[in-house]
Amino acid sequence: MPLRRPQCRIQGGRRTDSPCASRAPAVRAPEMLDDDAYGRTQPPTTPSGTSERNCMNIVRRAAIWLATVASLLVAGMTVAVPSASAADQLDNPSGSWTISCGGAEAKIQIKWKSPSVINVWWRLTDTDQNGKSPVLRIHAHDYQHDASAWEFGTGNNYYVLSGGGTVSARKLDWNPGAIGGINHLWIQVKDGTEGEGSNCTKEKNIYNWTALAYSNALDKQGAPYVWGGTGPGYDCSGLVYASYNQIAFFPDWSVRASRDMYSWVRSHTAESKFYAEQVSYADAMQGDLIFYDFSGDGVVDHVAFYAGNGNVFDAQQEGVPVGYHNEYGSDDRMGVFRILGVETV
Repeated sequence: MPLRRPQCRIQGGRRTDSPCASRAPAVRAPEMLDDDAYGRTQPPTTPSGTSERNCMNIVRRAAIWLATVASLLVAGMTVAVPSASAADQLDNPSGSWTISCGGAEAKIQIKWKSPSVINVWWRLTDTDQNGKSPVLRIHAHDYQHDASAWEFGTGNNYYVLSGGGTVSARKLDWNPGAIGGINHLWIQVKDGTEGEGSNCTKEKNIYNWTALAYSNALDKQGAPYVWGGTGPGYDCSGLVYASYNQIAFFPDWSVRASRDMYSWVRSHTAESKFYAEQVSYADAMQGDLIFYDFSGDGVVDHVAFYAGNGNVFDAQQEGVPVGYHNEYGSDDRMGVFRILGVETV
């Protein structure tokens, strides 16, 4: 049975945090798929959402490949499909960061898959060959500051690039079991070993905000919809607000209503401990935030977590518990944003 038109809060003459559109699809049936990376069962794939997402991915990748083929043919070169290697960069990473320190430069790509599983690609380059060897260390830290060191192919928990040049590698589905979950990665880049006399050291923390917040939200599945609620009942923005603000070391999200969150993510895009990056719907990952305008007046009135497979996870409206629903479609979608965090330590 179709959902009834939602009740909307009036604030300053505007409707805010409208929980759902009158044309939203019906609540999903209880059929479930296999567990996802978060250890929760997922609702079945939504054909319409999946088709839209897959078509955009196919078109985008085909265009890139065809352009590459054309350029190679013009140059008279033989076209070959590249094979995967340990140094391949990540497909659609959660984020990419470059850390430069003297003649040492490290580029890090991360794809957060869950609170405890991560894909990492790194590249270390000697940019000036000044006789000092770049050194890289990567540690995963939980909220208690317990650490698990990345073990490089050399068997050490650090990598020394000797003789200049560049080197890259990656690790998929890294689950540092010595800690309870990944709050952040600690990256250290040095220009020179201790024996050579390092003249530069830089360290950064890269935070796992999105995956941790989404996991916190999933823990609230089945909670009642409560207008203005931030627990134990929730409205749409209350669910987002509570899920982020319970993360250890999170700077606190000071805004509460969905329209204010939308304004915040659009105005806080510079790298910091808490910032946002807009992504296309085709590149959306579990935990990304999708903002909607259901009333059609150009003002955001709903926010949801993207759940994958054309679904969202949200506090939808009165009488509907927190849970999975069909993604509401491009007509109402105002933007997709990923919450990131990086800081120099």
